[in-house]
Amino acid sequence: AMNNKETLEAFLSIILKESDRLQSLISDLLELSKIEQQGFRLNLQEFDLHSLLEEVITILTGKAAAKNIHIDFYCKLDHVLIEGDMDRLKQVFINLIGNAITYTPPKGDVKIILQENGEHVRINVLDYGVGIEKDEIPRIFERFYRVDRARTRNSGGTGLGLAIVKHLVEAHHGNI
Repeated sequence: AMNNKETLEAFLSIILKESDRLQSLISDLLELSKIEQQGFRLNLQEFDLHSLLEEVITILTGKAAAKNIHIDFYCKLDHVLIEGDMDRLKQVFINLIGNAITYTPPKGDVKIILQENGEHVRINVLDYGVGIEKDEIPRIFERFYRVDRARTRNSGGTGLGLAIVKHLVEAHHGNI
């Protein structure tokens, strides 16, 4: 293949893609390990969740635009102040909204709804993608669990994102 430029480039492309996948997997494993450690602590501070969600949507706009997916963000309030680890919650929402974009067909919609209810907030991330069978839902937060291996093989995911999300949400005394 070294003497055939097209074959060489194809092999190098595969090597790069697989190296990136392995790097992502190692990074997610380290992150999950860190979160599960006994001394794991959140960096709690008060911040505006509305602004954080707007920032996450901005980050993911390019990914959505590539599939011609429209993202709608609904919130009756301009500011929703909460106490939490802003960076960790940003990680949670990048994962959840990113998944919604990944599994929504082209020209689809993703909706994010932020509601404040007394001392609690609720964030819904809705998509109109392929969906998950009801009996599969309890397992989606397991490490490496794939709802449909053929569907997720090409998604670029490591199978650890939702496990990380669950740990971070529970560390904030929330549920998902």
